[in-house]
Amino acid sequence: MANPLVSIPFDVPFQSIRAEHVEPAVDQLIAEAREKLDAIIAVEGTRTYANTLGALEEATEALG
Repeated sequence: MANPLVSIPFDVPFQSIRAEHVEPAVDQLIAEAREKLDAIIAVEGTRTYANTLGALEEATEALG
């Protein structure tokens, strides 16, 4: 079964969430955010709202 904490839809599946899902989900979401942050840092050229702050907001959205 997939970890329900990695991608939470609007209707949160509380009945499917178990304690053992927490740590792997946090690790996965942090790793994904780090990859996105690295991509933001690597952007060359003129910095804009979209490629910095907007991208940062999107990169960390899943972290809550």
